Amino acid sequence: MLSFPKNKLNKFWARESRRSQRSGLVLSVLGIFIVSLFCHQFLWNYQASRGQDRGIASTQYGQKINPQELKQPTFWAQKPSLQDELRYGFLSGKYSITWEDNVMKQMQFVGEEKSGSLANFSKTDGFFKRYGSLLHPQFYSAEEVAGQSQGHKVFSLKNQNGETIKQIQVELDPEQRLISLKSL
Repeated sequence: MLSFPKNKLNKFWARESRRSQRSGLVLSVLGIFIVSLFCHQFLWNYQASRGQDRGIASTQYGQKINPQELKQPTFWAQKPSLQDELRYGFLSGKYSITWEDNVMKQMQFVGEEKSGSLANFSKTDGFFKRYGSLLHPQFYSAEEVAGQSQGHKVFSLKNQNGETIKQIQVELDPEQRLISLKSL
């Protein structure tokens, strides 16, 4: 009687088992990658097409739409200018601003005084650093002038040489919110 080669057979099955485990691992990683790629592509296309699938909001019944009206040019947004950023960002569109040669001369709150409607002016150095060039083209720094009345502050605008180029009077409410700003 011949003995069955159990030793060789066990080695063969162990080798096959390792090979199938490796190939299974590679296939599962590859499958996860492909599925995530398709999911990402699907979500990306869905988000991109959300704005394009909108139709006309309302039309009168029976009115035909001219196809040329649907093919009007598209206007892309531009980065807002520093003036627009000041007016509609920091000031939230609630202030009237007087300009002369692209230099701000006066700013006044217009509208109803409600809690939170006035712009917070407690961090003056940040305001002047960001918008100082709108007050004077040679602006470099601002310094608060001592000896002012309650609710009014005066700032000296300086150029790079440290010379005073302009003075600005700022009117604030008791909570350090901006009421007006004007050139002196």
